[in-house]
Amino acid sequence: MRKIEKCGFTLAELLIVLGIIGIVAALTMPALIKNHEKKVIATQIKKFYSTMVQAYNMAQAEYGDAQHWTKHYWYDFDQAQEDKMIFKFMKTTQCPNNEKYINALETASTNFAAWYKMYPCYMLNSGPIVFLWNPWSWGNPNDSSSLYANYFAVDVNGTKGPNKLGKDIHLFWLVHTVPDVSAGHYTAAVFNISLSKQSGDKSGLYPSGYGSGSTSNYHYCTIGGTFMRYCTDKFISDGFEFKDDYPW
Repeated sequence: MRKIEKCGFTLAELLIVLGIIGIVAALTMPALIKNHEKKVIATQIKKFYSTMVQAYNMAQAEYGDAQHWTKHYWYDFDQAQEDKMIFKFMKTTQCPNNEKYINALETASTNFAAWYKMYPCYMLNSGPIVFLWNPWSWGNPNDSSSLYANYFAVDVNGTKGPNKLGKDIHLFWLVHTVPDVSAGHYTAAVFNISLSKQSGDKSGLYPSGYGSGSTSNYHYCTIGGTFMRYCTDKFISDGFEFKDDYPW
């Protein structure tokens, strides 16, 4: 009588295979999770940017060109009125008084926590939290060589983590008066922007790190670098994507 041989895996072999699968999963899962997080946040930034641009354009359609919104120095200007002019076109609620979130902002940047507590803050119904700083002016807004703008931060996924600058927190300028500088660009280096009418810059929304033409500053945004405040422009210049050379 012919002997029937049984084929199969031993328990030890199965355990070895499962162990190898577990090791591969442990090595690949963090990268997959990170890539998913980057794609989600990238989509949120792009959506917020589009929403903000639309609101800004609608405000100009109703109140006229932004360069005429103020005729005073920044410390005489009613910022609350300007904020209202823009954010009235966006569905917002009161920013949450969330101590855990404020502590997270304190870790990300002392400035962010201070902005959140001291200055106008808006939480969009879609999730992002926008906290504004005082309006800034270099020169007299009545002078063609002046720059007048608002600087603000946005946490695109609200109180959710990671609450880190250059990741879910990004910096923008709402520029109302663009300087007419024949010699070159008007640069607010400490606030990470460089622009001029000569380069075709106009009133509008600009990412931190923006510099028209050869004055672009986003090359400061590097892996291992410390200039994350320049990274918003790099992200947008890269087509609203976190490329492989982005310092995530």
